[in-house]
Amino acid sequence: MNPSLAEDHYVLAPGFITPDRAAALAAEFAEIERQGRYTKDAQAPNSPAVYNFLPFVRLMVEKVPHVSELCGEPVLPTYTYARSYKHGEILHRHRDRDACEISFTLNLAQDADWPIYIGKPSGEDVAVSLNPGDAVMYLGCDTDHWRSRYTGTSHMQLFIHYVRANGPRAYAFFNIARTPPGAQDTAAAFEGNQRQLERLPTSMELEQRARPFLRDVQKVGRNDPCPCNSGKKFKHCHG
Repeated sequence: MNPSLAEDHYVLAPGFITPDRAAALAAEFAEIERQGRYTKDAQAPNSPAVYNFLPFVRLMVEKVPHVSELCGEPVLPTYTYARSYKHGEILHRHRDRDACEISFTLNLAQDADWPIYIGKPSGEDVAVSLNPGDAVMYLGCDTDHWRSRYTGTSHMQLFIHYVRANGPRAYAFFNIARTPPGAQDTAAAFEGNQRQLERLPTSMELEQRARPFLRDVQKVGRNDPCPCNSGKKFKHCHG
């Protein structure tokens, strides 16, 4: 792992994307918000949010090589989540679940500065301010992070999450599996994923499903003689 990340639990990533790209992504999010195609959650109840919005997922996957370089080891993507924070929102001090081992908060748009606070292992709390296009990488499961009350009107943040490909939380890739709270049994989680995969149809089964139905014998018409040799029409006998 990147020594600075291991020591301080966060690393700045200025210019993670260009300001123009940040503005374009913010505009797409704003359209989702305008259409009412969003959710809200208990952590920020007044802020529209979107989970795995496709433009954000594309960015998450695109950035895997860059994030691996920043992290100092290979990573796997898990999921994205974005919020359009509104006036008065507070993000209380917390830590995240295993799928957020390597987390990024990326500023897409703002009308007022709103720093994220990160608790370092030394006990020092640092305030990180970001401009649109800037991000900060932090260990979401291992360090406290929070924001004070927002005094502006609208602030769009995109959260992009990864796990270390060879680490104990790798089972959470693509946000497929979750272990019980406090569990670190990667082998059991992996076996659970394997069982899910085993339930998927094989290529042979899919091919068989796609084949047209073929009758073993010729279809008997309703006005044809009954195959039982009764001399009656099929419709008056066994039809």
